[in-house]
Amino acid sequence: IKMSLGVDLSDIMQLTTSQLADVRKALEILPKGHSLTQIVSEYNKTIAETQINFLEAWAEYKEHRMSLNGGRLPKLRIHHFFEEFTTWQDASNVKAVLSWLKSKGKPKTIKEYRAELKQFFDYAARRGYWNKSPIDRISGADLPKVERAKISIWEIGVLKEFFEWLEAYHQDRVVWFAIACFAGIRRAEINRLKPEFFDLEHRRITLPYYATKTGDTWLMENLPENLWRFIDSYGLGIKRMHSNYFTNLTREFIDYYNRKYPDVPLQKWEQNVCRHSFCTYHLSLYRDATKTSLLLRHRNPAQMWQHYLAGLVSKETATAYFSIFPRAIPAVA
Repeated sequence: IKMSLGVDLSDIMQLTTSQLADVRKALEILPKGHSLTQIVSEYNKTIAETQINFLEAWAEYKEHRMSLNGGRLPKLRIHHFFEEFTTWQDASNVKAVLSWLKSKGKPKTIKEYRAELKQFFDYAARRGYWNKSPIDRISGADLPKVERAKISIWEIGVLKEFFEWLEAYHQDRVVWFAIACFAGIRRAEINRLKPEFFDLEHRRITLPYYATKTGDTWLMENLPENLWRFIDSYGLGIKRMHSNYFTNLTREFIDYYNRKYPDVPLQKWEQNVCRHSFCTYHLSLYRDATKTSLLLRHRNPAQMWQHYLAGLVSKETATAYFSIFPRAIPAVA
């Protein structure tokens, strides 16, 4: 039978009733002069081209979003994904996708891969390329647990010394760090601030959507008074500060501090130390996660509370943090 038909009937016996019905319907609508194999091959070619075009559209979308946020376009992990899963059909295999995710390195890296894949498939669904994302069927519980690193924050005495050092040697950077430490605004967002965003009379800051990471317009009120004292003293001539400059400047201060206090040397601190410090001390002072999350634009107060709970300090210590004021120096013209 195999020799006369060119097919092994045992293969046909393995097809389900639904699959056989599908083949029968396909043959009924098959264009004259074409084989089913030819049509499927052409379809797969079209799908592959659509996938390539869509990946390019996704890259443009991400690049646009990152340009709004003032950042650099990260390496698109989605390209790694489709190097492994070359068709949309392959990408629907949840078990295979989960196995691939688990092979991507450390738990934090795996989490980042899953986050970007979710963004991609959600984007695809919104534009009608995709019905159901395989990532929606993979929860965080399916992946290795990310151990939360200890949050690094400023010690009060060190921060006082830091601002005194800035006022003595880098006055043009004082307000940048005051906004970072006492308003908790992200570093990249500070670099996009303009004087017109500040209402000095009513003591508030309005961040337009194009200046924020989340793409939302945000009004920041009830900010600490010491922030405004720094702004009153040094003005709003905020210079951009990129990662390398931040690293070099903080390294310069660490060298200065360690020469002055050799018995208690400082080590390198993480670049989010200012935002983490603001959140920790603000939560410690008010014990109100909603109040703090409104300033930080954090959408989940309960999650933020859980994240910072272990690092809370006394209200007296938190009060001391927001009592760091500038020296009596007139505003810089």
